[in-house]
Amino acid sequence: MGVCRGRISEGLDFSDNAARCVIVIGIPYPQMTDPKVILKKDYLDRKFRTPSQNRNLATLSGKDWYSQQATRAVNQAIGRVIRHVQDYGAIILIDERYTWATNRAQISRWLRDRVRVQNSCEEMVEGLAKFFGEMKGRGFVPKVEQLGQVHIEIDNDENNKKGGKKSKLGKIVRDRSEDESKSDD
Repeated sequence: MGVCRGRISEGLDFSDNAARCVIVIGIPYPQMTDPKVILKKDYLDRKFRTPSQNRNLATLSGKDWYSQQATRAVNQAIGRVIRHVQDYGAIILIDERYTWATNRAQISRWLRDRVRVQNSCEEMVEGLAKFFGEMKGRGFVPKVEQLGQVHIEIDNDENNKKGGKKSKLGKIVRDRSEDESKSDD
C-alpha cells in the first residue's frame, strides 16, 4: 500500500509478480492550503493573464497546473504495475471524476483506450477475474525468469582442463551429460 507522491508510488520498480494491481482512490490533488501551491497557482495565473512576448509559448493557468499535478501523480502510481512489454496488471481508478473527458484526457495515452467503466463491484470482480484468466492463459514469463534463462559460457583452456567451462559470472559449468553419466556409475 502506498500514497500518491510517496516513495512507493513513484520511485520503486514493481515488475511482474511484484505488483499485478494498482488501486487509486480519488484524485490526489496537492494540498490546496499549502503555501507553495498557493504561490505557484497565483504566479501562473498572473503570468497567464499577462500577454506573452512570445505568442508561441503556451502558459498554464494556475488551475491547469493544479490539475496537471494530480494527474501526474496518478500516472506515476499507475506506472508501478506495468514495467515492461511482457508485464501486465489491473489498474483500478475509483472516482466518478475519471469518467469525465477532461480527466480521462490527462491519463497516460497508452492507457486511455483500455479504460473500462464498471458500474458495480460485482461487474468489476467479474472483469478482473476474466482479465487475469486471459493473462494467465497467455503464459507470460516474468522478466527475472527470462533473464535467468540466458546463460553465456566462455571457453577457457584452464577450466577445460578441469572438465568445465567458466561463465561470465565466474562459475564453473559442467556439461549435464557428464554429470548424468557419472551418476549412472
